[in-house]
Amino acid sequence: MFSPYYKAARTPAPEDHCAINVAVYGRPGRWAMTERGRGDLARTPDLLRVGPSAMSWSADGLRIDLNELCTPVPVPLRGVVHVRPRVTTDLAFALDADARHIWRPIAPLADVEVQLDAPRLAWRGAGYLDANWGAEPLAAGFKSWSWARTAARDHAEVQFDVARRDGSSAALAIRIDADGAMTTDAPAPLRALPPGFWGVARPVAAHTPPRLAQVWEDTPFYTRSKIALDAADPCAATVHESLDLDRFESAWVQALLGFRMPRRVSRPGPRPARRQNP
Repeated sequence: MFSPYYKAARTPAPEDHCAINVAVYGRPGRWAMTERGRGDLARTPDLLRVGPSAMSWSADGLRIDLNELCTPVPVPLRGVVHVRPRVTTDLAFALDADARHIWRPIAPLADVEVQLDAPRLAWRGAGYLDANWGAEPLAAGFKSWSWARTAARDHAEVQFDVARRDGSSAALAIRIDADGAMTTDAPAPLRALPPGFWGVARPVAAHTPPRLAQVWEDTPFYTRSKIALDAADPCAATVHESLDLDRFESAWVQALLGFRMPRRVSRPGPRPARRQNP
């Protein structure tokens, strides 16, 4: 959805602009996001393969086989990630009035196991799996949004706040328990954390003042951070993302994206004569 090549194409087709994005934070840190074409794409109901990496779904959950080359330093990123849901849902929420943008929390509570060969590291902990899809580019529907997920011992809380392109706004706050029960809460008020290095705002939905605990991504149009909240559960942890789509649309950001997202197409396929939905 953030591909500069897709945005620049005259007749864009999603199958020609596919990537698996991997970010490893800390030391050693790694980043990989290589865009590939339809000749490097394979799909079945239980498998998605993009180039040398693949995701497969089974009774054991989601298995992610990674075999990527990092950027800007071309070092390998290889290994396996298992995402084993503790609860799955069929919930889906429209983020706009015309239901052109949909968000689905597939597994709001999950156990994750990471075994990487390059770099060599292993990790187990709590995880999360969701999906977004739509009938138009994100920037056509929104100016910005912020998202936060808090994981506690027995439930997850998720809040979306969107500023739509038509000038309206909306907020969504849900809680999903370990047994799959879902409740809708009144959205918490937005509180401003200091903006990122590039000036991207960090509005956080919280009933008490939040604290910026750790910054993972700080780019000209997107931030990802760990937020500390005064929650009743001391084990609760909040991940926060903010997205500025006006910034994303700017020419200077589009020019920079190619350095972060190289494109490798080994077997290009025929391009469609007409525009398809993104």
